[in-house]
Amino acid sequence: MHSDCFIGLDVSHEHGKHASGIIQVIGRDGKIIKQKSVATAEAGETIANSTMEEIVNESIYSYEQTYGAKPRHITFHRDGICREDLDFLQAYLRSFQIPFDFVEVIKKTRRRMAVYSNRKWMTKQGIYYSKRNMAYLCATDPKEAVGMAQPIKIVQKTNGLSIHEIVSDIYKLSFMHIHSMLKTRLPITIYYADLSSTFHNRGLIHPRSQHERALPFV
Repeated sequence: MHSDCFIGLDVSHEHGKHASGIIQVIGRDGKIIKQKSVATAEAGETIANSTMEEIVNESIYSYEQTYGAKPRHITFHRDGICREDLDFLQAYLRSFQIPFDFVEVIKKTRRRMAVYSNRKWMTKQGIYYSKRNMAYLCATDPKEAVGMAQPIKIVQKTNGLSIHEIVSDIYKLSFMHIHSMLKTRLPITIYYADLSSTFHNRGLIHPRSQHERALPFV
């Protein structure tokens, strides 16, 4: 991994309930040390600055408890479009002296990716197309009957790591789903954050649960 700490962010809305799902994947070994749903009255899809403060504080504290030191670099994976105040986040993390990257991971891109070889179009897992701060990653290799793989769109909103390093880490994180031998199309930061916030809104995760190293949704 090119980053020490990964934080998945998602905002789920169901029946008037709002929750910012959060799962942290800490360390280059992909170890999960914390999952938590932060129930807040978010404004639409935007995660408030106060919520971001709480997420950063708990992430750094959990990292220190596990590894004995602060992370040298943090990467945020945001499910969908970033509407957060990145200037505020940059100023807040500067107080910890920790550089960071903020990345949008967009699931539905209305695009397909394939390789043309020997007069045939084929899906090839692991390929990506990048241009400046944006990339499309083909993270799966479905059977021919299914058709071409649906890529995910990756947009880097900061300029810390290179886009190649950002994509490489996202691809590696898509192999780390502990519930199945099959890999996911998404990195587990996004995959678990989405499940976490959705299950919280449906009352399937106790809001004061102390089991923050468990994954109750798998």
